[in-house]
Amino acid sequence: MSLDNIVYAKPQKLPTMIAYESASTKILKLIDNSTLKIAFISLDVNCEIQEHITTGDALYYCIEGKVELTSNQENLLLTAKDAVVISRGKKHGGKALMPTKLMLIVIRTENVAISCLEKDQIIDIKSIVDNSTTNLDLVQTNDVSIMLKDLDDNEVIERIVGNEEVLLVNLEGESDIKIDDNYQRFNSENLIVVANNTIYSLETSTSTKVIMIKINSKL
Repeated sequence: MSLDNIVYAKPQKLPTMIAYESASTKILKLIDNSTLKIAFISLDVNCEIQEHITTGDALYYCIEGKVELTSNQENLLLTAKDAVVISRGKKHGGKALMPTKLMLIVIRTENVAISCLEKDQIIDIKSIVDNSTTNLDLVQTNDVSIMLKDLDDNEVIERIVGNEEVLLVNLEGESDIKIDDNYQRFNSENLIVVANNTIYSLETSTSTKVIMIKINSKL
């Protein structure tokens, strides 16, 4: 398995992952199967996410803009840096009030839910982790794990990636990432994918909040 529509081992800015198209809704999928969906969505003003029933807990993260999501007749106003988890099986849709970009993660594995986050309400995902909890497991299965990490300044983590691919999203903070002896800046609102069977390390310059998604390479 490899993720689609993304360059490996190179930091990319979240807003540049997908472009706007006039009067259109666009979707860019990194992975979309029976276990997991990760995608980026761009909506021009007044464009819509068509109403549908989610096949698993769906995490929307607003990269920029403003969108009104409707879930079971309840309106949720999502602005930049906000997030919301729509519960499995709920009908929902949305309309952009200005040009908007979203990151979407859907956990489709049966009987697996996103934990530790309140469902069906606006949340500040960066504030979920405090100084007493440096790792927060949102999803943990044999095929997919999602962790929210709160790293102190000048903290170093080193990893050897096995039979998985690792997607890192920097929500806040400044750091350097080293992949196969190649150092690169990895700052707020950056995303990077590390291939399987790779050694990497992350060294923070400031306190940093990161979403770490591990995906079994056999998916």
